[in-house]
Amino acid sequence: MANNTNKELGYLNGVFISSSDLGAIGGAQKSTERLLGFPHTNWLGVVSSNAIPSHFPGEHITTESLLSASSGQRSIPKPAEVRKVIAYLEATNPEVIVLSHPGFYIVSFLLGMTTEMRKKSVAFWRGEVDAKPQEPQGNRLKEYARKLAHTTVRMRMNRLVGNSIGKNLAISEAVAASLSRIGIRDENIAVVPNQVGGEFTPHIRLNSTYEDVRSHHLDPNELGILIVSRISPEKGFDWVCDLYRQLTQNRMHLHPDSPKKKIRISIVGPVEVGASSYLDEIKTKILEIEKQNVDCYAAESIRIDFLGEKSWPELEELYNVYDMLFAPSPSEGLPRVVVESMEGGATSVGRESCPATKEVLGPPPYAIGLLADSTSAAAGMIFQLMQDTKLLHTLQKNALQWVTGHYTLLKAEQAFHNVVNMITDTSAS
Repeated sequence: MANNTNKELGYLNGVFISSSDLGAIGGAQKSTERLLGFPHTNWLGVVSSNAIPSHFPGEHITTESLLSASSGQRSIPKPAEVRKVIAYLEATNPEVIVLSHPGFYIVSFLLGMTTEMRKKSVAFWRGEVDAKPQEPQGNRLKEYARKLAHTTVRMRMNRLVGNSIGKNLAISEAVAASLSRIGIRDENIAVVPNQVGGEFTPHIRLNSTYEDVRSHHLDPNELGILIVSRISPEKGFDWVCDLYRQLTQNRMHLHPDSPKKKIRISIVGPVEVGASSYLDEIKTKILEIEKQNVDCYAAESIRIDFLGEKSWPELEELYNVYDMLFAPSPSEGLPRVVVESMEGGATSVGRESCPATKEVLGPPPYAIGLLADSTSAAAGMIFQLMQDTKLLHTLQKNALQWVTGHYTLLKAEQAFHNVVNMITDTSAS
């Protein structure tokens, strides 16, 4: 067994293995950075098939890879590289081996590990593993069938991985439930929450210059709705289009004395590789909605625009000046952007059928956001917030108060250490 001197002081020695692009920008990458930034975890090394950012801790081991069509062009390590990593694990003898983004790359190493290595390995799962691909539209049945078959194979492989290691760490109850549904034993699953938070502050919203900064984005009587998401079919953009339709058709029912009389919906995020045609479809639908509702009373007072990908400072400013976030995704491991927007002082309207979104917005003892079971209900909630700014500000204040004390780096690391200590103690007994 590994030397436990550090463990007694509250420290753990670990090795991190990931198949994802560690230098990319996205929720999974942010979660990885958070994990590797734990102050009481000593990362001996980081293993990846992609370039490893220089600021990541420990020794960097970049493996040579083969490409496999059966794995959807995912990297898999060469046999010599597998032996190299296994030898490294034997030499360093870490207390925990973290497997991030389990897949063909991770399985290649698991097959070469000893029983002891597998027992002290934990897999981080950041999404619902049984989520089905988006239903096909138009002439895309072959593509849908391919994705569905790939999902089935991956679920079987994930079940084998999950039942052969020390513990499966889910970032939410929603993810934990999906691991159970594919056949991973419940006793082998643990929820390690709070894998988000602390990246943004409400420094603009709480500053005397707030109104001035806000005026660069929104009119005084305009409700700002932010959508932060990668643009791809599975992210629920059908709801975005239908919400826009509901708002333009029902704007006439807004009370004439409403403090907010206009709406700006701004979509922030990159277009997923290969999804540019999908973005074109979304824009076409929006134009069709505008044409259909051109005669609706005050429909022109509702605008929607695409802002593209934004830098961290730009995104923080948007979280601070917009009034609310709309979260349309039907499936998330953890709705990171909901938490981020709360850090900027915004409230949220989320999709009730998304378990992870409901998990974030539902449990607090006071209301921090709203959950809608349809776009019609979401539009009604938005109109209510336009007319009742006292309620809007209460939700914003509650959200900021909740996120500040609930999502912390310390809570995330404590949960991680508790699980690792549990499996190391079990291995020792």
